[in-house]
Amino acid sequence: MPGDYYFIRDASVSWLHVLSWDLAGIMDKVLYGDYLAKVPRVSNIVYTLVFLIPFLVPAVRRSLLRTRAHRQLFGVLAVVALFAGWATIGYAEPQWFPSFHRSLAAVTRTLAGVEGPVGSMSVNIASTIVQVLRFPHRFQLLLFVLAPVVMSLTLAWAVDALHNRWMVRRDAAVTEGRRSSRDTILLRGAAVVAVGAVFFAPLLSNTNYRTVLLSGNFGTFLAPYPLHDLRALKAELETLEEGKTVVLPPTETAKLVTAEDGIDHKFIDKFFIYYLDVPSYYYGLTGDSSNKFEFFLLLRGLYYQQDWWINVARDIDLRYLVVNKKLRDNRGVGAEYLPDVEDYIGPAMKRQEAFGFVEERFENDSFVLYEVVDPPAEERPSLVVTSGWSDYLALLWNRLELSRCYDLEYLPFTDKTVAAGGDPDTLFFSGAASGTTALDGWALAHRDAFFTPSPKMFPFNSDIVASSYYLSPMFRAFLMFSTTKWNRTGMITPGVFGTLKGSFVAVPRATNFAIQLRAPEAGRYRLLLRGAATINALTLDSPTAEVVRSLDVRSTPGSLDFYPEETVYSSDRVPVATEGLSPSDLEQRMAEGLVPVNSRYEYHDLGTVELSAGSHTLRFDKLDANPLLVEGVLLVPDDEYGRVTEAGAPDTVSAADLSCSRTYEVFGPDSEGYVDPAAGEVHEDLSEEELLNLAASGVEQLTPDETGGLGADWLVLILSAALVLAAGLTVRARTRPRPDEVGTVVPSRPAASPDDAPFPDSTKDTP
Repeated sequence: MPGDYYFIRDASVSWLHVLSWDLAGIMDKVLYGDYLAKVPRVSNIVYTLVFLIPFLVPAVRRSLLRTRAHRQLFGVLAVVALFAGWATIGYAEPQWFPSFHRSLAAVTRTLAGVEGPVGSMSVNIASTIVQVLRFPHRFQLLLFVLAPVVMSLTLAWAVDALHNRWMVRRDAAVTEGRRSSRDTILLRGAAVVAVGAVFFAPLLSNTNYRTVLLSGNFGTFLAPYPLHDLRALKAELETLEEGKTVVLPPTETAKLVTAEDGIDHKFIDKFFIYYLDVPSYYYGLTGDSSNKFEFFLLLRGLYYQQDWWINVARDIDLRYLVVNKKLRDNRGVGAEYLPDVEDYIGPAMKRQEAFGFVEERFENDSFVLYEVVDPPAEERPSLVVTSGWSDYLALLWNRLELSRCYDLEYLPFTDKTVAAGGDPDTLFFSGAASGTTALDGWALAHRDAFFTPSPKMFPFNSDIVASSYYLSPMFRAFLMFSTTKWNRTGMITPGVFGTLKGSFVAVPRATNFAIQLRAPEAGRYRLLLRGAATINALTLDSPTAEVVRSLDVRSTPGSLDFYPEETVYSSDRVPVATEGLSPSDLEQRMAEGLVPVNSRYEYHDLGTVELSAGSHTLRFDKLDANPLLVEGVLLVPDDEYGRVTEAGAPDTVSAADLSCSRTYEVFGPDSEGYVDPAAGEVHEDLSEEELLNLAASGVEQLTPDETGGLGADWLVLILSAALVLAAGLTVRARTRPRPDEVGTVVPSRPAASPDDAPFPDSTKDTP
């Protein structure tokens, strides 16, 4: 999964969090709804000082590092610690600070502008580095590995120094005859207690640490989850015929499960998969992309209280659906995906039971088990959906038996031999998108002719948002239905539905991007940009092909429409005409509250071009601030393009032509039913400050500044060079040989006073 700027930004840790030793962890997720505490625990900065003392205090350094080998070891530790802190900051504030990722971005962006192999080589190397080291917070683990080594030396030095001082005072206060051999043991023990009390004081002064460490169960996080009801559910499943089973609603959406004993628990959906030990689907963070897509559709219907989701459940051969009655909201702690979904699942099942599609098999205090009793036919034709989102909803809306007769296939995941139309049992449903279905059929039969934007610059450009950011946990895809600032695409769009390869990039602001393609042989080709355009001005050029063009790209009405923000979620909304607007006009209208809503991706003709066989790079410069979604470029031989568009797609059908088309009286409004999944009663009417509190820690604004959140390249480059130079000089100064280590005679010095001896021989306390 290629990482982009926002992957890295969300995993970045502010310098104050680094100094406070605040690590992204599950307990902060439980306490605050995010893996990183919003407010750093600044009392822990004391531990940073303890960590730095052996490096910065000369007296301690001299007593600990008595040989060159010691100094070399500490030189290595210092380099590792500085690099870990440097890399952990990532893209966090302050934006002028030359962190590792920001420095790499500045170097890459500077060299990328150089024509020739230097520019491409630098981009390739930097992209490889950042894809391996893309999560900054993981570097913080290095600091936690080094801390026990370095801090223990500081503590040992402090214990010995304090013990030595007390021994000197004892010698001055007690006559020689009254001295005891036990004095040194008692005083050393007292020194350990004193140093330990001071060391643990910052930790124990924090309420969170006391709550977690002194509770006996980590603040209920480690409280055992009662299995009585779940064990009874498993026993019931074992008596039934085996089938794919899922537990709904998802528990990976910041939800809590209230157990029989009243304690709230947080765990992921894999828990049910492992415990029930029956065939299932996993659609969470590490789930298969196809599973995520199918469950996005299923949950989209359930969450919006629309009954067509049963078509998806039946189509993916779900046999048993378990309703978790103990799932509840996150009590207002942090942001929450799919708010109130736990209130919709039960009624949705009751409606399907009334239709005769499911039957209840088991119920106890925590779970209800339903079986899908209306399975699909064993042999059924494929129905490849190439329509837009609105037509797809209209097709399934009240035709709740459709997947009994057809195997629903979708563009991103359908098999190309099936989609090519060679199978007589393959049908296409295009809705109003009949003009693009022929090209879709050709593209699916020639997937190697479709080229997506190069991800190499994604980590260094905040003006490009990869769709993978919203699909890592699938639930983020629901944010693309919202108008909140968490929807960074700049438009409402149905996720990756309708895309060819299950991905796109959003370009919400003026920037540039590249698409690398390969021509199988020399000839004239038609370039077709597939995506969703508002009103966008682009320039296109290529260093290897003779093409320099200015383009005006816009989607047709019905594929992408504009609505006033106050009516965008209304069932009776009316689109605003924008045909006569220029890109600058649309920028102004969108600033006033006009919202673009994408329903269908289209092919935008970029013209023909002569290409030699081999690789070529198309460079696009987007000149406006209007949103644009780019899937990629379809490369079609020009002579074949005419034949494809004239022939049309085979077996294109309408809803009236399909079997199993009985309609039902369904629940919900007859509309696309857009709602805002980032909002709910808990997060209603949030202020800008409250929105920032729900965002990642250390975020000062939800949208990047004029530098794109990367800082000015020239300033970052200068500061990075100064930082590297200072580090190199420091290491050289601290590790070079000393005269007394290479045989040079060093003038004798007077003996140090007892107060200066860090490790006294305190055993010689009696004559």
